[in-house]
Amino acid sequence: MKKIIKFVFALTFISTLLLSVACKKDSDKENKGLYSFSNTEYTGLANVGNPYFPRPLSLRFSEGNDVAAWSHLTLSVWR
Repeated sequence: MKKIIKFVFALTFISTLLLSVACKKDSDKENKGLYSFSNTEYTGLANVGNPYFPRPLSLRFSEGNDVAAWSHLTLSVWR
């Protein structure tokens, strides 16, 4: 039983170590945009229109004031 516990602990430690090394942020690339969120992307859900079916949404903030938004097209009448 102790061998199994040691093996699980070693496997957990090694996988945690590998994940922390693999997910390092590159220090060579500096964020040269105007804002702190420049050159970033948000991917998630937009709760717009039908509350039962949220739409997928992707926002891309470029270096300047440009924002690119991708989602499903919804034609509706706003009053």
